[in-house]
Formats: sequence, C-alpha cells, structure tokens
Amino acid sequence: MKKIIRFIFMFLLCLNLNVNSNTKDYSNYVTYDTVDILNQYEFNNYLSRCKNVVHQNGYYAPYYFKNLVNNFPVNSHGSCNYTAVVMLLSFYDTYWNDNIISENYEINSTFYTSTHPHNVYSPGIKYEEENIYHFSQNEYNDYITYSYMFDFQSFLIKISRDYGINTNMTSLGLNAIQVESIIDIYLNNVRNIDSYNVITNYENNESPYNFAVSLIKQGIPVILRVSNGTNHHTVIGYDYDDGNGEIHVHLGWKRNGLAISKIPLYSTMYYQIFDVIAIIPNSSHIHSNNFKIGSNYYCPCEIMYKPNNIYIDSNRNYRDREPLFRWDSTNKERWLSRNKYNYKIDLKDNLDNIINTYNTNYNHISISRAADWEKLYKKDTYKIEVTFDYLESDNNYFDLKTSKSFSSPKS
Repeated sequence: MKKIIRFIFMFLLCLNLNVNSNTKDYSNYVTYDTVDILNQYEFNNYLSRCKNVVHQNGYYAPYYFKNLVNNFPVNSHGSCNYTAVVMLLSFYDTYWNDNIISENYEINSTFYTSTHPHNVYSPGIKYEEENIYHFSQNEYNDYITYSYMFDFQSFLIKISRDYGINTNMTSLGLNAIQVESIIDIYLNNVRNIDSYNVITNYENNESPYNFAVSLIKQGIPVILRVSNGTNHHTVIGYDYDDGNGEIHVHLGWKRNGLAISKIPLYSTMYYQIFDVIAIIPNSSHIHSNNFKIGSNYYCPCEIMYKPNNIYIDSNRNYRDREPLFRWDSTNKERWLSRNKYNYKIDLKDNLDNIINTYNTNYNHISISRAADWEKLYKKDTYKIEVTFDYLESDNNYFDLKTSKSFSSPKS
C-alpha cells in the first residue's frame, strides 16, 4: 500500500511540474515578480516553510543559496528575472571567476573560523533599502539612472535598456530569450568573459522539470521561470530531494532582513515550471576574495566545509558487512583548484584507542580490513574520527575535524 501511495504521489508531483515528453516552448512567455501581492502574514507563512537540510551534499550551490539571506537585490517593480540573474552571477563570481562582478558592487562574507560553517551569510552584492518597494515606476526609473554605478541590479536593467533587450520603461518583465541575452551581453560585451555556455530546456527539447533536476544533481544552480496560471515568477533552483522529488528554490524575496532562501517549490504558490536556464563554465577557476577571516581574504576553494553529517548507510550496519561512512565535503566541485588534501579516518574503540587509520581523497570510505571491523563490533560502541589534512604548509584547516560514536550492530 505504501508503494502504491508513493507512486501516486510521485506521478502527481511530476505531472504538475510539467514532466512529460511533449515539451512546449514557453521561451517568449513573460514573467514578472509578484512579491507585492504578498502581505506580511503570507510572507511569514512562506518563511516558516523554509528548510535547513541540504540534500545535494558536496556542492557549493546548496550552501551558498541557502545562506544568501541579505546580500542580493530587493525584488520590486517586477524585477524577479534581474534578481535571479544577479544571484546566479554572484554565485559564479564567488566560486568560478572573481572577474564576473566588479568589486565595487560586491559584499564579502566575514566569519571567525578557519573552516567554512554551514550557517554563515553568503557573500553577494550591495542592495537597496527595502523602502524602494514604495517607489512609483517613474521614481524607480530615476533610481536606476543614478544608482547603476553602485547597484548591480540597476546596472543590469540599464544594460538591458541600452542594448535594446527590454526598453519598456513601465515593465521589467522578461521572456526567457531576453534573460539569455542579458547574461550573454553582460558576460561577453561588458566583462569580456566568453568561457561559458548558456543552456536551456527549450533549446535541448527537454521537459523543464527533468532538465532542472539533471543539472541540480550535478551541483549546477538554475534559473526557473514558474507560474500558477495567474502569478508568474523567476527563482533560483539549487537543491533536490531524491526522497520526494522536490526542487528547493530561493524565491528572491526578503523582508526585514529575512529571506525565503530555501523552500520546496511545491510549498509555494507556483506549480508549473516553464523555462530552465543555466550557466555552464568551461574554463579554469579564478580565485575570488569574497570570504574574510580576520584580516585575510580567501577563495572558497581554500575553505572546505566542515564535515558535520558523518553517518553509516542503514543497510550496511550489520556484523557481516563492512560499513560505509560518508561526510560532507566540497570535493565534488568541478572548479575546486586546491586539491592537495587528504582525509584521515581513525577507527577507535569505546576507550578511544585507535584500531587503525585510513586515508582517502574522497568524502566516503569503507572499512576494508575485516579484522578492524571485527574488533569494533565486539565493543558496545565505537567511534569514527575524520580529520582534514591539507598537504601543504597551511594552517587554515587546523580545526577541520569531526567524530561520531556509533552503537555496534548486534545482528
């Protein structure tokens, strides 16, 4: 019965997310922000549905967007497409190429530990005061005219108008092709960066849901243009729950210093994905300086996420099967350049005596010696300790260590 219920749920979920082989091209469909229709109660309701768990461990995107709480534009006057592009470019500026966004627009992230915590606010761009919501359209146009030198979203809107992408002074709504054009013109013409590809579901003739999931599961964040038939919006999709098929998104909305930064798309008013747009870098990583520890600046490739979810797969916790251990890391990333590191895994008995030590470059390991496992499961409890060992003379990782005790299997 549970299998039948789960099948029905997944069928309905995929159906509503527009998963089918008969894809329809919505690339000329205009989306615009609908945040102004939300009252504070509705905003708080969405905020209460935000999730803290990360499903696609080992990638930068889930941690970046989950913690992108304040360093992104105020999404007003129908600017959701621009806000999504800003957030996506900010992500790549931090993790791929620091030349994507000029330093005068950026805000760094400051923290006080030599390993990357999971709950520190992400770096991004300078943002407007929230009272910009109250501007008339003419007042907002005036704001764009004088603020583009220090407001990155205003700069993108000005580029869109200067290059004839959208010259409508009364609406900031865009279709998917216009979003592509803004990305291309900004990266190519303004920043002289051409080592990337912009890919879309409609150009690849794939269903939006399937296309989005395939990219997110590779650690690639995507722009999702969504609707419920009446309200239309553009968001960032960046995490995926294999258990229930839900895409987690950053809605690009914030109020009073709080953002709806990680919420399952199905917990929002939007149930249909029209378009999916992604940037795929195809050049080497260029260090950023967007993270500050004390008086020093670091690239995220120099700061590993502290592992905090070491666990044993449930189907491996038997006496006669060697267990598999996993922990969080960022070593899946395509542009991770400082990779001269090693994980040291100490197997300890319940008295903290070391049974054996293993080493690996991966964020998972199996106990390969049956004798080691036999010593451990004869105790009531045992401990696994993971230590990050950077193989060059750098003390920036001295505190990257975690351990967890387990009950020995009895069967």
